[in-house]
Amino acid sequence: MTECAATMPFQVGPTITPLVGRARIALGLTQKQLGEMFRASMRTAHRWEGGQAFPDVGQVEKLARAVFPVDAQLAEDLAREAGTTLQDMGLVATSNGAPAVAPGLPAPRPFPPIPLMVDSILLAAVGAAEGQGTAQPTQGVRDILRAGFARARGLGLTVEEVDDALAAAAAKATPAKR
Repeated sequence: MTECAATMPFQVGPTITPLVGRARIALGLTQKQLGEMFRASMRTAHRWEGGQAFPDVGQVEKLARAVFPVDAQLAEDLAREAGTTLQDMGLVATSNGAPAVAPGLPAPRPFPPIPLMVDSILLAAVGAAEGQGTAQPTQGVRDILRAGFARARGLGLTVEEVDDALAAAAAKATPAKR
């Protein structure tokens, strides 16, 4: 490999175009919703599907993560277009059977326990809620959820881990009916 090839960033090309459309449909999104998912306009999403523009590598990886639970093969195709693999993205176990760890996320660890981290997520959401007025409740709820999900992502938790911890906490808080 030449020095230039070793240092050049990976670029997404025109072969991504049909995959973006397939992923959008698999996720049940409109072009506007796809754009919003990436903080982009509907026009940008339309251009991605039409081949006039291409999402960047990070956006393709995010799309692969989103579509993985719905269509693993499509997620694999998207990962390949981003110059990576589902294993490198931490979505599937490595070939030696070791659990995959997504780049940039902390490795699994016994402490702090997941329920404690979920409490931290809830506190981040509560903190966001305290700063919200009632003029636009939909935007307020959206901001609260974004704060919670940002904290979860920062702690390296999956949506499933957060949901399981919340369900366990709710089960403890609810007295059993006889």
